[in-house]
Amino acid sequence: MLQQTPVLRGTILENVAWDDATPSLARAKDAAREAHALAFIEKLPQRWETPIGRGNNGLSGGEVQRLGLTRALYRESELIFLDEPTSSLDAEAEDAVIKALSALKGKRTLLLITHRLKAARIADSIIVLRDGKVAEQGTWAELAGKEGGILAGLAARQGVLVS
Repeated sequence: MLQQTPVLRGTILENVAWDDATPSLARAKDAAREAHALAFIEKLPQRWETPIGRGNNGLSGGEVQRLGLTRALYRESELIFLDEPTSSLDAEAEDAVIKALSALKGKRTLLLITHRLKAARIADSIIVLRDGKVAEQGTWAELAGKEGGILAGLAARQGVLVS
């Protein structure tokens, strides 16, 4: 999932099942449920047949990100690569995306690149890079509680709780 999730011209279902000649609504619904996107999709005027495209047709940033996550889950990818998935979101949308990602723990492998430490808290393992080299590695508890550590300093500046 990219920093700016691409929204394709077509319906919600076509966006989720991109490049699938015979899209499965049942599989799309399962993926949307897992991505915490089903509720907002089901509230759209035409639900899965709602047309979207350039300008996202009224979808919020968080909805677009969850739509992108739904697309990745629809493809049944074992590895999902996320580059700054919450970077342009407000606090409420960020929380919704993080909740969706948290629910995937143990089901998929997520590789998450982020400067927003609220998202990093869900990781099983964190690698902190400085000047292109590994500077710290460990769990959130280990790194956020490390006096003088890079991640601990970032957490303090971002106001992210250690525990």
